[in-house]
Amino acid sequence: VSAATAVRIALQAAPSATATAGVAFTQQPVLHVEDTFGNRVLADSTTVVTASISTGGGTLQGSPVTATASTGVVTFATLNREAAGTITLAFVAPGLTGTLSGNVVVSAAAAARLSVLTAPSVTATAGVALAQQPAVRIEDAFGNLRLTDGTTVVTASIASGGGTLQGSPVTATASGGIATFATLNREVAGTITLGFAASGLTGTVSGNVVVSAAAAARVTVLTAPSATATAGVAFAQQPAVRIEDTFGNLCLTDGTTVVTASIATGGGTLQGSPLTATASGGIATFATLNREAAGTITLGFAAPGLASTVSGNVVVSATTAVRITLQTPPSGTATAGVAFAQQPVLHVEDTFGNRVLADSTTVVTASISTGGGTLQGSPTTATANAGIVTFVTLNREVAGTITLAFVAPGLSGVLSGNVVVSAAPAARVAILTPPSATAMAGVALAQQPVVRIEDAFGNLRLSDGTTVVTATASSGAVQGTATATATAGVATFTTLACTGAGTITLTFAASGLTSAVSGNVVVTAAAAV
Repeated sequence: VSAATAVRIALQAAPSATATAGVAFTQQPVLHVEDTFGNRVLADSTTVVTASISTGGGTLQGSPVTATASTGVVTFATLNREAAGTITLAFVAPGLTGTLSGNVVVSAAAAARLSVLTAPSVTATAGVALAQQPAVRIEDAFGNLRLTDGTTVVTASIASGGGTLQGSPVTATASGGIATFATLNREVAGTITLGFAASGLTGTVSGNVVVSAAAAARVTVLTAPSATATAGVAFAQQPAVRIEDTFGNLCLTDGTTVVTASIATGGGTLQGSPLTATASGGIATFATLNREAAGTITLGFAAPGLASTVSGNVVVSATTAVRITLQTPPSGTATAGVAFAQQPVLHVEDTFGNRVLADSTTVVTASISTGGGTLQGSPTTATANAGIVTFVTLNREVAGTITLAFVAPGLSGVLSGNVVVSAAPAARVAILTPPSATAMAGVALAQQPVVRIEDAFGNLRLSDGTTVVTATASSGAVQGTATATATAGVATFTTLACTGAGTITLTFAASGLTSAVSGNVVVTAAAAV
């Protein structure tokens, strides 16, 4: 008895109940072509049976997924499933009733790669843990989650954008095939991607994460002021400062912070209109800063609530010379013919009072401004050296109160205060009031002589109140008081008379001093006796 006409296909050997993704089922399905009574149709070697996924979704793999009957037996050889999960298989053939398999549980293959399950936040704040922390899947080569994986350690790092990823830790161990991070963050602002790697597996990269600066914390110098400058002239390179967070990121959104510039070291006051600058895009730029006082300074930059900063050195030089000024005045008192104990020192200055250090050519001439006479010194001119003019031998031979004038070509001059020049030591006797030109023997001179105690330059020794002057006649005797003691440098005789008739001269002498001789005195005889 032969089988009747084929009406169905029936599963004789079921596929493996468990399988590995991408690996041919260990037990491949075998089917029979049967008639209505369940007899294998031995004569059938033409029926083509197609296998497919019935439940569980996806696509059945195999090369091929069809098999042709041979004496009513249909055998498959390479069926497999790359997607993990529980499936059933369906077998169909044209004109015949098909059949279904039981469940086949397909497990993931060996771990092969990582993929991003939960992407990190697309925006973040520097130094703050990402609001959405990334989670990474451990997958096989077909993208199946390695549910059994609880040991793989995934390390996160910066894939693009540079710098270092922060977090404690930057590693995560898989649980159920998923590695979840908790504290990842980036202190440096900018656009980055995160890379995830594990030993022996293909890594993966996240999408972009835009990290913005944290809250403003400090100001730093972006563009330093010029290293050299001229007094009263705006710095050629004006400073610009950055508003930064605590990690040094530029606070790009800052358009309100007001930064104030001042002198940090070097003293004095910074000039500029204004001395403040408001941030724009996190940068505050100054435009007119300058310093009128010469010297080496640094600039300080401060903003409310932020840590301040200081620039490097700025060497401010004097501008063009406009005047000379008296830095060290001449002595207030001096002695005739003796160089002033304190010689005058002057500066060549610009309009702001800065000494013009570059000036070594200006010639300053000193002279008497008030008090008359001529200033002595060898010379009475002095040439600037680094803007300093120093005199060394100035003096005055004439006693009295004077002031000195100092002038230089093209510059405003200056006057000294009073210099009181006193007489030098007594050197001679000089006749202030001569005796009468005619006299009578034995009769006091009608005009009594007065003499001065002078120094070598002819100055009256006003301080002299002790010198005794003695008068003698060239012939005959002197009657009366022949001596007179100086008072304020002047010795006055009151009773001098001459005894010898004839033409005589009187000599006035004092100890240690040069004597003085009067003009002729014609003495006539007294009345006959």
